[in-house]
Amino acid sequence: MKKFSILLFVFLLLSFLSCLAKENSPSALVLTAKGEIILKRGDNNQRIESGTPLYSGDELISKEQSIAAIRFVDSGAIIKLFSNSILTINTEKKVRKLDKKIYLEIGDVWSKVKREKGAYQIETPTSVATVKGTDFFTNVKEDGTTTVVTLSGIVELRTDIGAKTITKGKTGIAKKNKVPTITDTKPKQIKPEIKKEIEKGNLNILEIELEDENGELKKLRIYYK
Repeated sequence: MKKFSILLFVFLLLSFLSCLAKENSPSALVLTAKGEIILKRGDNNQRIESGTPLYSGDELISKEQSIAAIRFVDSGAIIKLFSNSILTINTEKKVRKLDKKIYLEIGDVWSKVKREKGAYQIETPTSVATVKGTDFFTNVKEDGTTTVVTLSGIVELRTDIGAKTITKGKTGIAKKNKVPTITDTKPKQIKPEIKKEIEKGNLNILEIELEDENGELKKLRIYYK
Protein backbone atom coordinates (compact mmCIF):
# COMPACT_ATOMS: atom_id res chain seq x y z
CA MET A 1 0.00 0.00 0.00
CA LYS A 2 2.85 2.36 0.88
CA LYS A 3 4.56 1.65 -2.45
CA PHE A 4 1.27 2.22 -4.28
CA SER A 5 0.79 5.55 -2.49
CA ILE A 6 4.27 6.76 -3.39
CA LEU A 7 3.86 5.72 -7.03
CA LEU A 8 0.47 7.40 -7.23
CA PHE A 9 1.85 10.64 -5.85
CA VAL A 10 4.79 10.56 -8.26
CA PHE A 11 2.36 9.99 -11.15
CA LEU A 12 0.20 12.93 -10.07
CA LEU A 13 3.20 15.18 -9.58
CA LEU A 14 4.65 14.34 -13.01
CA SER A 15 1.24 14.89 -14.60
CA PHE A 16 0.95 18.34 -13.10
CA LEU A 17 4.54 19.23 -13.97
CA SER A 18 3.85 18.30 -17.59
CA CYS A 19 0.96 20.76 -17.50
CA LEU A 20 3.37 23.65 -17.07
CA ALA A 21 4.01 23.59 -20.80
CA LYS A 22 0.31 24.01 -21.59
CA GLU A 23 -1.60 27.26 -21.68
CA ASN A 24 -4.79 26.35 -19.82
CA SER A 25 -3.39 24.16 -17.08
CA PRO A 26 -3.62 24.09 -13.26
CA SER A 27 -1.39 26.32 -11.19
CA ALA A 28 -1.87 24.52 -7.88
CA LEU A 29 -3.44 21.51 -6.21
CA VAL A 30 -5.45 21.37 -2.99
CA LEU A 31 -3.71 18.89 -0.69
CA THR A 32 -6.23 19.02 2.15
CA ALA A 33 -9.41 20.97 2.82
CA LYS A 34 -11.46 21.11 6.00
CA GLY A 35 -14.63 23.05 6.69
CA GLU A 36 -16.27 25.18 4.00
CA ILE A 37 -14.07 26.87 1.42
CA ILE A 38 -15.70 28.25 -1.72
CA LEU A 39 -13.89 28.40 -5.05
CA LYS A 40 -15.05 31.21 -7.34
CA ARG A 41 -14.05 30.68 -10.96
CA GLY A 42 -15.79 33.01 -13.37
CA ASP A 43 -19.53 32.67 -12.81
CA ASN A 44 -19.17 29.30 -11.07
CA ASN A 45 -18.97 28.65 -7.32
CA GLN A 46 -18.07 25.31 -5.77
CA ARG A 47 -16.67 23.88 -2.54
CA ILE A 48 -13.09 22.72 -2.78
CA GLU A 49 -11.89 19.34 -1.54
CA SER A 50 -8.65 17.40 -1.48
CA GLY A 51 -7.37 16.99 -5.03
CA THR A 52 -9.15 20.06 -6.46
CA PRO A 53 -6.95 21.71 -9.14
CA LEU A 54 -6.65 25.50 -8.98
CA TYR A 55 -6.06 27.83 -11.91
CA SER A 56 -4.68 31.34 -12.23
CA GLY A 57 -7.47 33.78 -11.39
CA ASP A 58 -9.25 31.46 -8.95
CA GLU A 59 -10.59 33.08 -5.77
CA LEU A 60 -10.97 31.17 -2.51
CA ILE A 61 -13.30 32.23 0.30
CA SER A 62 -12.93 30.35 3.59
CA LYS A 63 -15.67 30.23 6.21
CA GLU A 64 -15.52 29.64 9.99
CA GLN A 65 -13.31 26.78 11.19
CA SER A 66 -11.93 26.10 7.73
CA ILE A 67 -8.41 25.44 6.47
CA ALA A 68 -6.85 24.43 3.15
CA ALA A 69 -3.31 23.34 2.30
CA ILE A 70 -2.34 24.17 -1.29
CA ARG A 71 0.77 23.21 -3.24
CA PHE A 72 1.82 24.88 -6.49
CA VAL A 73 2.48 22.52 -9.39
CA ASP A 74 6.15 23.50 -9.72
CA SER A 75 6.65 22.52 -6.04
CA GLY A 76 7.88 26.08 -5.51
CA ALA A 77 5.54 26.94 -2.63
CA ILE A 78 3.00 25.53 -0.25
CA ILE A 79 0.43 27.71 1.48
CA LYS A 80 -2.19 27.25 4.17
CA LEU A 81 -5.33 29.35 4.02
CA PHE A 82 -7.16 29.80 7.33
CA SER A 83 -10.70 30.72 8.40
CA ASN A 84 -12.53 33.86 7.28
CA SER A 85 -10.10 34.69 4.48
CA ILE A 86 -10.36 35.74 0.84
CA LEU A 87 -7.44 34.89 -1.45
CA THR A 88 -6.88 35.02 -5.21
CA ILE A 89 -4.21 32.98 -7.00
CA ASN A 90 -2.41 34.56 -9.96
CA THR A 91 0.45 32.83 -11.75
CA GLU A 92 2.61 33.28 -14.83
CA LYS A 93 4.23 30.21 -16.34
CA LYS A 94 7.97 30.04 -16.90
CA VAL A 95 10.15 27.07 -17.89
CA ARG A 96 9.21 24.39 -15.30
CA LYS A 97 8.38 27.04 -12.73
CA LEU A 98 5.72 29.59 -11.89
CA ASP A 99 5.86 33.23 -10.88
CA LYS A 100 3.24 33.48 -8.15
CA LYS A 101 1.28 36.57 -7.14
CA ILE A 102 -1.20 35.97 -4.35
CA TYR A 103 -3.78 38.60 -3.47
CA LEU A 104 -4.95 38.36 0.16
CA GLU A 105 -7.94 40.65 0.60
CA ILE A 106 -8.55 39.69 4.23
CA GLY A 107 -7.63 36.93 6.64
CA ASP A 108 -4.64 34.69 7.31
CA VAL A 109 -2.25 32.69 5.15
CA TRP A 110 1.03 30.88 5.82
CA SER A 111 3.57 30.51 3.01
CA LYS A 112 6.64 28.32 2.61
CA VAL A 113 8.60 29.21 -0.52
CA LYS A 114 11.56 27.62 -2.30
CA ARG A 115 14.19 30.04 -3.56
CA GLU A 116 14.81 28.50 -7.00
CA LYS A 117 11.17 28.03 -8.04
CA GLY A 118 9.99 31.35 -9.46
CA ALA A 119 9.02 34.67 -7.88
CA TYR A 120 6.54 34.82 -5.01
CA GLN A 121 4.53 37.82 -3.83
CA ILE A 122 1.60 38.39 -1.54
CA GLU A 123 -0.29 41.57 -2.34
CA THR A 124 -2.79 43.08 0.12
CA PRO A 125 -4.92 46.24 0.02
CA THR A 126 -2.03 48.22 1.57
CA SER A 127 1.22 46.41 0.72
CA VAL A 128 3.25 43.88 -1.24
CA ALA A 129 5.39 41.20 0.45
CA THR A 130 8.14 39.80 -1.78
CA VAL A 131 10.25 36.75 -0.87
CA LYS A 132 12.84 34.34 -2.20
CA GLY A 133 13.02 31.15 -0.18
CA THR A 134 11.38 31.75 3.17
CA ASP A 135 8.70 30.77 5.64
CA PHE A 136 6.29 33.48 6.76
CA PHE A 137 2.77 34.30 7.97
CA THR A 138 0.52 37.08 6.69
CA ASN A 139 -2.60 38.60 8.28
CA VAL A 140 -4.86 41.26 6.73
CA LYS A 141 -7.49 43.06 8.80
CA GLU A 142 -10.72 44.65 7.56
CA ASP A 143 -9.09 48.09 7.26
CA GLY A 144 -6.28 46.62 5.15
CA THR A 145 -3.64 46.70 7.89
CA THR A 146 -1.16 43.96 7.00
CA THR A 147 1.00 42.03 9.46
CA VAL A 148 3.88 39.86 8.22
CA VAL A 149 5.73 37.51 10.60
CA THR A 150 8.98 36.08 9.22
CA LEU A 151 9.64 32.56 10.55
CA SER A 152 12.75 31.99 8.42
CA GLY A 153 14.51 33.79 5.60
CA ILE A 154 13.80 37.39 4.58
CA VAL A 155 10.66 39.23 3.45
CA GLU A 156 10.53 42.68 1.85
CA LEU A 157 7.35 44.53 2.88
CA ARG A 158 6.53 47.48 0.65
CA THR A 159 3.84 50.18 0.59
CA ASP A 160 3.39 53.18 -1.70
CA ILE A 161 5.48 55.21 0.75
CA GLY A 162 8.46 52.94 1.39
CA ALA A 163 9.80 49.45 2.10
CA LYS A 164 11.34 47.53 5.00
CA THR A 165 13.12 44.18 5.26
CA ILE A 166 11.78 41.68 7.79
CA THR A 167 14.20 39.02 9.03
CA LYS A 168 13.57 35.91 11.14
CA GLY A 169 12.02 36.75 14.51
CA LYS A 170 10.72 40.11 13.33
CA THR A 171 7.22 41.32 12.48
CA GLY A 172 6.34 43.98 9.92
CA ILE A 173 3.15 46.03 9.94
CA ALA A 174 1.95 47.96 6.89
CA LYS A 175 -0.81 50.57 6.89
CA LYS A 176 -2.19 52.73 4.12
CA ASN A 177 -0.03 55.78 3.26
CA LYS A 178 2.63 54.87 5.84
CA VAL A 179 6.09 53.34 5.78
CA PRO A 180 6.03 49.80 7.24
CA THR A 181 7.18 49.41 10.85
CA ILE A 182 9.31 46.55 12.21
CA THR A 183 9.13 45.08 15.73
CA ASP A 184 10.24 41.93 17.52
CA THR A 185 7.74 39.13 17.09
CA LYS A 186 5.62 38.68 20.21
CA PRO A 187 4.83 35.19 21.60
CA LYS A 188 1.13 35.50 20.69
CA GLN A 189 1.63 37.39 17.42
CA ILE A 190 0.11 34.36 15.67
CA LYS A 191 -3.02 32.81 17.13
CA PRO A 192 -2.25 29.50 18.94
CA GLU A 193 -4.61 27.44 16.73
CA ILE A 194 -2.98 28.85 13.57
CA LYS A 195 0.52 28.38 14.95
CA LYS A 196 -0.29 24.72 15.63
CA GLU A 197 -1.31 24.22 12.01
CA ILE A 198 1.80 26.00 10.74
CA GLU A 199 4.00 23.67 12.77
CA LYS A 200 2.45 20.75 10.87
CA GLY A 201 3.70 22.28 7.64
CA ASN A 202 6.73 20.00 7.23
CA LEU A 203 4.48 17.06 6.33
CA ASN A 204 2.09 17.31 3.40
CA ILE A 205 -0.98 15.10 3.09
CA LEU A 206 -2.77 14.46 -0.18
CA GLU A 207 -6.25 12.98 0.28
CA ILE A 208 -8.03 11.43 -2.71
CA GLU A 209 -11.43 9.76 -2.77
CA LEU A 210 -11.52 6.53 -4.80
CA GLU A 211 -14.43 4.24 -5.60
CA ASP A 212 -13.83 0.56 -4.78
CA GLU A 213 -15.24 -2.46 -6.62
CA ASN A 214 -18.42 -2.29 -4.52
CA GLY A 215 -19.07 1.32 -5.47
CA GLU A 216 -18.12 2.62 -2.04
CA LEU A 217 -15.97 5.73 -1.67
CA LYS A 218 -12.68 5.23 0.14
CA LYS A 219 -10.31 8.02 1.16
CA LEU A 220 -6.67 7.56 0.21
CA ARG A 221 -4.17 9.63 2.22
CA ILE A 222 -0.67 10.16 0.81
CA TYR A 223 1.86 11.49 3.32
CA TYR A 224 5.04 13.01 1.93
CA LYS A 225 7.62 15.72 2.51
